[in-house]
Amino acid sequence: MQSLTDLAAMVMAQVELEHAFGRIDPVSGLPNRLQFLDEFAARPVVEAAAYGVALMVDLSHSSQFGQAVTVLGPAYVEAVARHGAEVLVRTLGGRNGLYHIGGCAFLALLEATRPGDGSRRWRRWRRPSRHPCPSARCR
Repeated sequence: MQSLTDLAAMVMAQVELEHAFGRIDPVSGLPNRLQFLDEFAARPVVEAAAYGVALMVDLSHSSQFGQAVTVLGPAYVEAVARHGAEVLVRTLGGRNGLYHIGGCAFLALLEATRPGDGSRRWRRWRRPSRHPCPSARCR
């Protein structure tokens, strides 16, 4: 009976691993676009009186992203994405509602209890993001 219990535990661990695989971005460690789509589709309908902000942050234009990969290599772009994720996590107060949706693009779902809460959190993020990747950290 014990071996059957062990086998069931192994199967469940494999199922959980397969579910998690492809849902966490390996560079930033944040949930990715697929995870966002699943979680957003599963959310209950929000009341009209609820406040919140969806904040999309793209650290580089797509043409700049391609040029950076060509000139500086993928390691530099990964460092920019990693640093951007760190700044967002630190500034927005955690990983809840934060997704790495591609390249150097992030999406943050900022919940608010009253009007203006989301924009205050956004203003807090703007200051440290002016220089998204200090040159010493991106080499």
